Order: sequence, then C-alpha cells, then structure tokens
Amino acid sequence: DKREKSEVLKSNRVCGLLPVGKEDEYTLYTPYMCVDPVSCVNKFNLSTPLRFPYGDNFCRRDGVYNEADNTLCCHMSTLFQNKEPGETWAYKDMPYTQKFAAGFKASFMCEQYNRYVCDGREDRCLLRVLDRDLALPGEFPHQVLVGVTSTRIQFFHCAGSLVSKNFVLTALDCNTYDGLKATIALLGEYLLYSYNEGFTQERITYIDSHFTNERLHFLLLLHLWRSVVFNSFLRPACLDWTAVYRSPVTHAANLFDFGVGWLTGYAHGSANGNLNNTLLRHSFRYSETKGLRECLSSLPFNRGNLHFNLLQSRLHICVSNGRPYSPTDGKGLESQIGQGYFNMGAPFSILKSYCQWNVFGISIQDPKRSSMAPIPIETVQGYEQFQSLEDTIWDTDYFDMIEFNMTMPDCADSDGYNFKDMNFLRREYSKFYNY
Repeated sequence: DKREKSEVLKSNRVCGLLPVGKEDEYTLYTPYMCVDPVSCVNKFNLSTPLRFPYGDNFCRRDGVYNEADNTLCCHMSTLFQNKEPGETWAYKDMPYTQKFAAGFKASFMCEQYNRYVCDGREDRCLLRVLDRDLALPGEFPHQVLVGVTSTRIQFFHCAGSLVSKNFVLTALDCNTYDGLKATIALLGEYLLYSYNEGFTQERITYIDSHFTNERLHFLLLLHLWRSVVFNSFLRPACLDWTAVYRSPVTHAANLFDFGVGWLTGYAHGSANGNLNNTLLRHSFRYSETKGLRECLSSLPFNRGNLHFNLLQSRLHICVSNGRPYSPTDGKGLESQIGQGYFNMGAPFSILKSYCQWNVFGISIQDPKRSSMAPIPIETVQGYEQFQSLEDTIWDTDYFDMIEFNMTMPDCADSDGYNFKDMNFLRREYSKFYNY
C-alpha cells in the first residue's frame, strides 16, 4: 500500500537506477536499494533484473569499507511484503527526502558528464601526450579561474574545478583576496584561435554564495548564480569515490596509490606576475609523494590560526618531484621570486574512465611560495568530507531524474569499446528516451 511504499523509500538508501519505461514525455526508473542478502529474493516475478551488482560498492561504505557488511544492491520490491494491483516499481522522480548510498550520486553523474566528450557524433577526446607541460584546448575542460571584482576591475587570484552545473570546488583561502569576496569564475578555453577555431569558449559567470563547514576542512564550494551549459570544451570533473576505492580497502587517502595525478593551472610564469597564456599541466606519481612535514612551509599563513595539524592528517598528500614549477622569464630558476607553478585551489586530477577526469584533491599551497616548494593537496576521500560534498553538490534540487540520459554517448564506437567502463549507460536504454 501507499504507506508501505512511503516507508520503504524513506528508510532505505538508493544504490542504483534502471530506466524501465515511459509515461508521456518522462522516462520512468526503478530504484535499487541496499538490502540484506536474505531479503534479496524475487517475490513478484520481476521483468527487470533482481540485482544491480555495481551498487554493492555504495551500500558497503559507511565511514570505511566494511568487509563484514555484505549488503547487496537489490530491486526495491524485495523490501515489500505485498504487491498492489498495477504496481510497476517505476517512477519519474523520487521523494524530496530520499536517501542515497554514499558515492552513488557522484558516480552516476560522472557518467552523465562523460557523455559531453561527444560533439554530435564527433569524438572530442584528445590523444594524451605525457611529456609536455602545456595542455591542449579541451584536455582539462573542468579548469576554472576564481576571481574578485571592484570598480571597472576583474582580477583572478585562484584556480578551481567545475564539479557540476552549479558548483566550483576550490581551496578555502580562495574565498577572498585583499578583503574582497570571490564573486566571479572564468570557465572554459580562451585560446582556441591558436587551433584555427573561429570562436571562443571563454565564459565568465558570477558566484552567488560560498559553502564550507568543519567536515570540508580547507575546501570551499562556490555556487554559480546560473547553471552552466556543458559542451565538449566545458564539462565538469568527477568526484567519483569508487574510482579510487574499487576494492575493499581501508587505506587512508595519503596511503592510497593513485598512480599518476595531474595538477593544472594558469599560474604565474614570470617574476612580474603575468599569467601564462595557456593552461599548464604537470604530472606527479604516487612514488614521488613526500612526507607531510615537507609541506609545512607551503601552507598559507592562516593555517596556524585554525589549529590545523598537517602531520596528523590522513586526508592530505605532499607532492614534489624536484622540478621547477615556474621558470622566470628565461633567466633560470630564482627560488626567492619564482611563484608557485599552480594556483591555490588547482585541481589534482586522476584519469577515471574514457576521457573523464576525477578530482582526487585540491591544492591548498601558499601561492607565494617558491617554484620549487612541495605542494600540499587536500584530498576529497574522507567519508564525512566526501559525504558533505556529495550532499551539497547533488542535493534534491540538483539531482533531477528528468534530466538523466542513460543511453550510450552518440560518439561511441559501434562496439562501444571507447566507453566500455560505463556502469550505468547502455545502448539498449535508448528506447526509453526521445532520441
């Protein structure tokens, strides 16, 4: 009955969604929920799968991966005792108060973002050349510059990462500059003419509010006053927890081998403070990380005022490989005046699936440090920290089932090989959408 349905939805966490039909112009979805294995049985001769195995990853995360917790991601009908006549378990939206398993919304939206690598049927994914410091247009389409405004002046003082159509993730100390509150963000590429493009993707938008709390430590979410319209040159990075924790591990973030990560920014390229005219990128291997003590001097001054002890942190890493991050006007390295290569707030990204970046952390270093100084990264891998980010970025207003598209991207190979790592998107789902 309606009371039982309401109680099931209110009391259980969604770990998967499957498109199952249409009603008028709306696609209908069946929710999958975290269920005890004993209860995960087909009671009502379902026409859709009983299990959504990938969702098990989300069900079993409650602070740390609990190997003893064998909760499964199962069809919501397994939580019902009776089936009402005409019940289809198909919905076009979810209750406003619906709970979701940790990581599900971030992982699901990551694949939605990956669709924008396509420009119609043209695949805009770039070939990756690893031995260079200059990024190609569109290689890091989530890169953002954060700035302040005053009378007839716009000044960009920090970097950031677009993580949804409504939010930019950056460092807490980017909230102000010289007493002015950060109020603008520069999105997209603005040197496309160098690649024979007759247009620009540069976009300046306003920031209308700042979000932070104790769980976010030294990270800051900036809410954009108007939603961003994505394309192949302007799309978000993921905050996909499961991209890192695919196996049952309980490592602290600073002990997890992320392989290779990239820091990107338009940071100062000379002693006189001029910005580089294109995006810079530099790779760091996990084997090149340093002890946290080496990053103490790179923290902004006000860290001490916030009673922050870096040496006791399990959420930070310190990266450095001995290379100068910002040469000065052809004069060689001058460590006293060479500015840090990467802006504060720069995303530290790892490659997740096909052509899609995943933000592992954010640079929180003092931008006035020398160009050889190690760079402290605050990761987004802590459970409470991640949950706070996920709940804010994709709250009920911003996780809208009406906007979902779970078909394979238009530029997918005939065999779908280039998008083979997708866990939510399927070619056969196209019949449920107006395409």
